[in-house]
Amino acid sequence: MKDLRTVWPFDKLRHPCAEWAEIAEEHYWHALEVLPPLYFRGGFAIGEAANHTADDVPVHCCIVTVRGRYFARELPMDIAAREAEALRASLPGDSEPVGV
Repeated sequence: MKDLRTVWPFDKLRHPCAEWAEIAEEHYWHALEVLPPLYFRGGFAIGEAANHTADDVPVHCCIVTVRGRYFARELPMDIAAREAEALRASLPGDSEPVGV
């Protein structure tokens, strides 16, 4: 396994992040295990907020998988599921069921 301290991708995802960023599988598993996750339809978020909006809404690092690929984006939890579904719809390939 790579030393995640030298290749940690999440610093470049600072909110507001306009797009999803593809991440490595190792980062997916690290994000899932670092803190208890917050699940949303289609993915999960790291349990501790990474940032806050100007209105003090917590922003979490959200993680989704699409056809064996891994993506991350900082989002408020109230829009995470909708944005995950939009990502799925934007990528080529057969549709896949959305689960938790």
